[in-house]
Amino acid sequence: MITPDNNCTTCKACIQICPKKCIGIDEFNKISINSTSCINCGACERVCQITRPLTYFTPSMIYAAYNKNQQELIKSSSGGIGGLLIRNCLSSSFKVFSASYNDETLPVIQEVIQSNVEKALKSKYCYADINDSYIKCRNYLKKGEKVLFIALPCQIGGLRLFLNKNYENLFCVDLFCHGAPSSAELQMHLNYKNSKKKKVVDVQFRDKSVSKWGDYCFGYRYSDGSISAGPALCDYYFSNFIKGTFFRECCYKCKYAKFERIGDVSIGDYWHITPKHLDASTNGISAVLINNEKGKVLWQLISKYCEYEEGSKKSVEYATHAVLNPMKRPDTYMSHIKISQEEYNQMAKKYERTIKQMLRLLRFKFSK
Repeated sequence: MITPDNNCTTCKACIQICPKKCIGIDEFNKISINSTSCINCGACERVCQITRPLTYFTPSMIYAAYNKNQQELIKSSSGGIGGLLIRNCLSSSFKVFSASYNDETLPVIQEVIQSNVEKALKSKYCYADINDSYIKCRNYLKKGEKVLFIALPCQIGGLRLFLNKNYENLFCVDLFCHGAPSSAELQMHLNYKNSKKKKVVDVQFRDKSVSKWGDYCFGYRYSDGSISAGPALCDYYFSNFIKGTFFRECCYKCKYAKFERIGDVSIGDYWHITPKHLDASTNGISAVLINNEKGKVLWQLISKYCEYEEGSKKSVEYATHAVLNPMKRPDTYMSHIKISQEEYNQMAKKYERTIKQMLRLLRFKFSK
């Protein structure tokens, strides 16, 4: 039987593998076990990434790349590589799993089909619920279907342990991860943004339709059709994300934050790059790490649709700490899910009011 632990990533591999369905998880991301139903079969222990060893891959090729299609690029958060992988794998008869918003505007890992590709695009700065996607993925693999699984490194690690087999028809893409708050954190923020007259139906964590890549514009689309967008600094949720003040405890001890990767391909923002041949003013450049032979297969599927040049380990390490080490747990750490909605609303209002006052002062100062 597994032991609940602060290092738990909530990948839910144990929940999906349990033959008696006696493992659950609460709103604080804590695992609970019904000891009465448990038969001590050990299945949960065999898939737990806290204690089980995993195989990592050292990237053999590194590219700086972006989608040639400017319309698709503008809809992405970075260089549009994730969208290219999804579209081209679907066109090549793959089954695809990635994070999309559910009806409550919370991200979940689910199957992507041609008609809902748009929902799977762009970054979702929140931990996406795995649900039963490992089970569905395994069912497809057993039928001989090719599967593309795009997720955070800890979710890919959970999948590999759950499957306990190296399927030749499975292709995994891990995302550079700064850290991920629980969906309960995002739910509290959505509750704060919602009103009696309208509710948030879409969140754009990096909205390039109103700003450029790197400007960090945060946007909300509401049920009445209205849109609210502005600098991410002015948004309480996003500011906490950037500072890492409300991630899950496991994020501060992440074993995947290193150059060796768990996916066949790894993708993320290529910050601070000075391209040799690419258009530096483009609306997003991605780092693409090709980690093994399967990664080469995926790259061959999309490379003709990309503008790209070779990158380097040094420049990728400079671009993001996600390939070096976990983010340090800040002294200002605070888990909002342990406070009331009213308290959260007061904190968010106070922060946003203070930021607006600061911006007004700055505008006044520089207008003189």
